[in-house]
Amino acid sequence: MSKYLLKTKLEAVDLYQRGFSTKEIQEKLHITSRRSIDGWINNYQQYGNRGLEKSFSKTRYSGQFKLEVLNWRKEHSASYQITANHFNIPLLRIGKEN
Repeated sequence: MSKYLLKTKLEAVDLYQRGFSTKEIQEKLHITSRRSIDGWINNYQQYGNRGLEKSFSKTRYSGQFKLEVLNWRKEHSASYQITANHFNIPLLRIGKEN
């Protein structure tokens, strides 16, 4: 589900790049969660505009791949975001059933 338009996400990223804090962006654009802004910034840094577009992909991951991802995360004591970036997968996919 995409609660915010691409235009809003791009504006949030632009404000961040101009030095605004995520709290300031949240208040200015009336965004309910700073975590959303953090995710947009990361996705934009990783993938450009494409990272902010709504994805309709129903990518399926094998059980073996999921185990590899989770084992890598544990072995490296990495955050979900770092793990997602390492495996080039959307953050919301990690640890979720398909």
